[in-house]
Amino acid sequence: LALTANTTGSKNVSVGAFCLDSNTTGNGNTAVGYWAGASQSTSNDNTFVGYYAGYPSTGYRNAVLGSYAGYELTSGHTNLLLGYQAGYYMGKVDNCVFVGYNAGGAYMSSSQTMGSTVIVGGQAGYNCKAGRSVAVGAGSLNSSNYDNDASNVAIGWYAGRNNSSGHNNIFIGGYTGKTVTSGIKNTIVGDQAAYTTLATGDNNTVIGYGADSSASDVDNEITLGDSNIATLRCNTQTISSLSDKR
Repeated sequence: LALTANTTGSKNVSVGAFCLDSNTTGNGNTAVGYWAGASQSTSNDNTFVGYYAGYPSTGYRNAVLGSYAGYELTSGHTNLLLGYQAGYYMGKVDNCVFVGYNAGGAYMSSSQTMGSTVIVGGQAGYNCKAGRSVAVGAGSLNSSNYDNDASNVAIGWYAGRNNSSGHNNIFIGGYTGKTVTSGIKNTIVGDQAAYTTLATGDNNTVIGYGADSSASDVDNEITLGDSNIATLRCNTQTISSLSDKR
C-alpha cells in the first residue's frame, strides 16, 4: 500500500509499503523504502529513500537518504540527510546538511529550532545542539550543547569533540581542543593542539602540533608551538602595538 490517501497531489513517486501513505495534496515528492515519508501530507518536493527515511516528516524540500535517516524530522525543511540514522532526532530544524553514519544523529530535540549547520563524518556532531556550526570529520563537535547559534567550526578527526557550552570557537586538526569544554572565542590549529590543558579559557590562540595553553582557564593568550620549539623567527625583532600596520 502506498499513496492511499492521495487526493489532488501530483507528480509523486512511491515505491514500497506505506510510502507517502498520508500524502493528500503534496506534489513532486519521491519516496522509496518501507514507511519512507509516510507522514508527509501536503508539502512538496521531498525525497525520502530508505527504510523509515523521513518517516514523520511534514516539511518541504528535504532530501533524506538512508535507513532511519531523519526518523524524527517533523516540520523541518530544506535539509539534506545522507547516511544511516543521519539526523535521526533532528525535529524542526531547517537548512542543515548531515552526511555520514549517525551524523547529527541526536542533533537538537523536537522543541529546538536552531539550524543552518553542516555536519560531515561518522557520528560527527552526534549530540550537537548548536546552530550555525560546521563539523567535518568523524566525531567532530560530538557534544556541542550550546543552546543557541554557536558558530563553532571543527575540522578534523574528533576536533572539538568535548566542547559542550562553548561558542565561536575554531578547531582545525585531528583531536584539536580535546579538553575544551566551555571556552569561547578560541582559535586552535594543529594536530592535537589544546589536547591536555585548555578547558574553560576564552579568546585564546593556540597554533602548532601539540601546542597548549598555560592553564585550563587562561584568557587572551597566544601559544605558538609545543615545548619542543626552541626558536621563534620573525622578520622584525620588535613587537609593536596594534596600531602598527607593518
